[in-house]
Amino acid sequence: MVIENGQIVERYSKYVNPGKAIPGFIEQLTGIQQHMVDDAVFFFEDIAQEVYDLIQGAYFVAHNVHFDLNFLNDELKACGKNELDVLAIDTVEISRILYPELEGYKLTELSEELMLPHDHPHRADSDAEVTAMLFLTLLHQLKHTPKNVLKQLRRLSSYLLSDIGLLIKQLETSHDSWEDSLVEVGSFAVKNVTNPISRATHSVSEDDEQLFEEIKKKLPQTVEGYEVREGQLTMMNKK
Repeated sequence: MVIENGQIVERYSKYVNPGKAIPGFIEQLTGIQQHMVDDAVFFFEDIAQEVYDLIQGAYFVAHNVHFDLNFLNDELKACGKNELDVLAIDTVEISRILYPELEGYKLTELSEELMLPHDHPHRADSDAEVTAMLFLTLLHQLKHTPKNVLKQLRRLSSYLLSDIGLLIKQLETSHDSWEDSLVEVGSFAVKNVTNPISRATHSVSEDDEQLFEEIKKKLPQTVEGYEVREGQLTMMNKK
């Protein structure tokens, strides 16, 4: 999947002949049968340069990104090609930061939680599609994250697996005007209440006064151990 300006603009998908038998559990996991790749026109070496040219110079986004990136670089090296030198973004890591309350961060769990369609889990094309949609969802969330929180995240970015420092810096400079409704309190961003609700005041009528006096007289007779406490009456403006 190729994303530009917040949109999926290109989908790249090809069956590749692995040159060996697919283990049974992989067939069961992905739904890809041996005959589907036996008939494939391409070996990876046939498209290696095409894959490299498509990715090099862009952000490489994946779920558990370093597994995919290392795997891809190993295959490129085996074909005598250069390794990819790219900025990487891990959607697992960013999901943990933005949705810390979730119980699980598998791609299937996140797609279900965020209501992203995922028709064929563990199939490369379906996984790539839902990862792209997940990334766009996370990007939208980051765009609506208070600027001071983004600053803190950028300061911590060197400790993360994801290379999001530059991305966050770009988001900081193009932040939405909605943040005008926030104020910074220490390292927190809270809503700026322009019209605070004043404490309600109540007037007490003469009938209320009489009713209260009657109740005050009857309570010691009906409630064992009841005693009038002047402090309580003072708080109620009753003396």
